[in-house]
Amino acid sequence: MIEIMAVLVILGIILGITVVGYSSWQRRAAEDQVRSELHAALNGYRNYKNFNGSYAVNVETVMGQRSGNVELEVFNNAYVYCIVARSKKFTDIRYIVSSSDSEIQKVDSNESSHELCPN
Repeated sequence: MIEIMAVLVILGIILGITVVGYSSWQRRAAEDQVRSELHAALNGYRNYKNFNGSYAVNVETVMGQRSGNVELEVFNNAYVYCIVARSKKFTDIRYIVSSSDSEIQKVDSNESSHELCPN
């Protein structure tokens, strides 16, 4: 009986370590996916402007119909853009890029996308 309890305790410890490792792996994968989608949108907006002389009106114009785990919010006009990307699963994972500062940056605040992208 003691041997069975020892085996169960060991299995519980192994399961606990596995669950923690898996959830952190999912989070890192979600961050990579958000950055990747945002980078693709950024390149699409730049290419669109190079060929058309102004920025696209919406993200579907430069990336087509999308579905997946990343939500993109675009605030723009013909001359400036601001794109906020967030994970649908981990809603605290958000990144931003704008025409004024074309580096992708992580957003750590609880500001709304409208506050992050003033026009």
